[in-house]
Amino acid sequence: MKKKILTVVKCCLIIFSFIATAFNTVTSIVDSIRYHNLVINWLSLMSIAPLTFALYQEIDFIYVWCNKIMSFFKNKTVNFKVSFYLQNNSDNFVNVINNNLNKVIKDCHLSFDNGSPQRFSNDMYTKFYFVTNNNLKFSVAISNDNLPSSEIETNNFSIIMDFQISYRDTSACWELCKKFREKFTSKLVNENERIDLNINLSNSNQNPFYRLTVKYVSANKIDDFRLTFSEKESLKVTLNKHSIYATSVDIQDLDRVVKEYIPLSSVN
Repeated sequence: MKKKILTVVKCCLIIFSFIATAFNTVTSIVDSIRYHNLVINWLSLMSIAPLTFALYQEIDFIYVWCNKIMSFFKNKTVNFKVSFYLQNNSDNFVNVINNNLNKVIKDCHLSFDNGSPQRFSNDMYTKFYFVTNNNLKFSVAISNDNLPSSEIETNNFSIIMDFQISYRDTSACWELCKKFREKFTSKLVNENERIDLNINLSNSNQNPFYRLTVKYVSANKIDDFRLTFSEKESLKVTLNKHSIYATSVDIQDLDRVVKEYIPLSSVN
C-alpha cells in the first residue's frame, strides 16, 4: 500500500512538472510572437524531454500505448500457437473428430495445403496443413502425446494450432483460432475446457511484456528469466525470454492477453 501511494505521488509530481514546464514554454513562445521578438527558451524546452521520459517510465497507460505503437510499425514476426483439448468417452471418437474437422474447413473457409493429410487416422498423431482464403498458412496437430501420462487414454486429445505471423496479424489470427475451436467442439461433449496460448518472439529477438517485465541493474546480459503469476483463479501466465505462455479454462482470459501483450526490443 505504501509503495502504491509513493508511486501515485511520484506520478502526480511528474505530471505537474510537465504541465508547468509546457505552459511556461508555450507562454514564452506566444509572448515572443506577440512582441515580434521570437526568443525561444531552449533550457525550458529541453527540460520537457526528461519529464516526458519519466511519464513514459512511471505511468502504465503511456508505457503500454507507446510500445504498442512502436510494435505496430516494427511489425516483427511472431510464432503464435494455441492448444485446446478434447476429452470424450464416445466409442467412435475418431469419426467425430473427422466430421468436426470437415465442418471447421467449411465454416472457416479453409483448404488443405499441398501434401497435407485430409483425415485424422487412429495412430494418435496427425498433422494437417491449412490455407485460409487470405492465403494464411498454418498447421494443426491432433495427438495425445502432449498430455500428461496419467491422461493418455483413447479419447483424450490435444489440438495444436501453429502460426508464423506478423505482430499486426495477431488479433485476426486469434479470432480464427477461437472460431476454429468453437466449430470443432460444437457437436461434442467436451470435458476439458483448458486452452493454452504460447507466443514466441525469438525470431525477432524481442521479449514480451504483459503486466510484468524485468528491470535489470548492473547486469550487461540476462541469459534467461522466468516470471510466473496468476490473474483471477483461472488464468496462469509465464513470461520467459522471448516468449509468453498463458493457460486458462476461460477463453476471455486469453482475449485479454492477446489484446494487451507487447513485444519489447529488450528486457527492461
